[in-house]
Parts: sequence; structure tokens; C-alpha cells
Amino acid sequence: MLKYFMAVAARHVLFIAIAAGVFCSPAAAQIKDKEIFISTKIEAGYELVDRRKSMRWEGEGWIGNDTHKFWWKTEGEHGRRSLEDAELQILYSRRISRFFDLQAGLRNDFKPKNTTFGVIGVQGLAPYWFEVDLALFIDRHGHVSMRIEADYDLLITQRLILNPFVELNFSANEVPNRLIGPGITDIETGVKLRYEITRELAPYVEFRYARLLGRTSELVQEDGEDKQDISVIVGIKISF
Repeated sequence: MLKYFMAVAARHVLFIAIAAGVFCSPAAAQIKDKEIFISTKIEAGYELVDRRKSMRWEGEGWIGNDTHKFWWKTEGEHGRRSLEDAELQILYSRRISRFFDLQAGLRNDFKPKNTTFGVIGVQGLAPYWFEVDLALFIDRHGHVSMRIEADYDLLITQRLILNPFVELNFSANEVPNRLIGPGITDIETGVKLRYEITRELAPYVEFRYARLLGRTSELVQEDGEDKQDISVIVGIKISF
């Protein structure tokens, strides 16, 4: 039933994106299609999780104009001795409204299991300036999953910024070799407090709570792993 629902959701996301692209004229927003821009954002931090020390990174960037862009997104974690998680997405992005882009491309998970996915999603600014990223993934075996991310910048001062965030992951299938069950698989939420020395350089401290849910939690516990993590991360954000 969930697999059917997510397949229907995928069709609706695509339909809404195409409709928005038809009815929202880029010309009305004074788009500068002839100028090429580049943007990069990287966050790297030192993480403490249940006395287990690791390095964690997140990054994204794009090159293009107001209508067409090529995006890359990456995140991962390196433990004391080896790489534990690593993901890279390469996407084509097309502006479909004043605040949202339609994105499609490929995602590759290098760790813990080397897996490649097709990707389709939307990214942009929701009402009240929430940054939202919604993506559907499908691997070569037809396993369908979905990720929703949202965060918000709350200015305490012009340089001190509080950034609450949440991420939810869903799966339409049980994938035992990757310890994934159907339904909501996990949630990550927390808050970052950063101080912008400049707009391009900002140290931060982050409090993060992650929990596995449902059948995924059962599979992971059967494999001898914990179902939740509470971590404190100290890092730096670089933008250019």
C-alpha cells in the first residue's frame, strides 16, 4: 500500500512541477539567463556520538543561470578508522516558479553499501522562508524511497544565527541488505548556532538527534547497532 502511495506521490510531484513551469513565467521574475554564476557551501565538523568521535561533512553547490543549473550535493561521516557514510548527488535543476526548482539526476551512496539511484525532486523556499528539499529516489531494483528536509535561519543578531532543521526519510520497500524497512525509516532533527565572522566564514556548534523508526529500527537492532544517536558537533561553514 505504501509503495502504491509513494508511486502516486511521485507522479503528482512531477505533474505539479511541470504545471508550475508552464504557468509561472520566468520572464516575469526578470531572469538573467545569459549570466553564469557559481555557488558553493561546505560544512565540516567534529562529532561526538556516545563517546565515538567522527568527522561529518555536508556540502552543496551549483553552476548556471537563473533558469538552468547543475547541482552537486554531498554528505557523509568518517569514523576513527574508516569511512562510514558517503553520498553524492549530481543533478540538473530547472526553475519552475519564483521560489522553486525542479531537479533530476543521479545519487550514489558509496558507504555503507555502494548503491546508485535515480533522483527527481523539488527544492526552494516555502512560505515564511523555510528552505525545503524534497526528493524521490529509485534504485535499479525498483526500490523507492523519499527524503524531506527543511530548515530555517533565525537571526538573533546580524552575525549570530540559529538554524533549526529536520530531515525525514521514507521507504516503500523492505531492503534487508541495507537494513531498511518499509514506512518512515528515520528522523534527524536539531539546531545549529553559527557566528558569521564574514558571510563566507562561520564557525558553528550543532546539537543533533537521530532516531531510526519502525521496521528499520528492528533490522538495525538485530544487527547489533543502536537505534538512536545524540550528538554535539563543532565545525565551520565556508561559502563562496
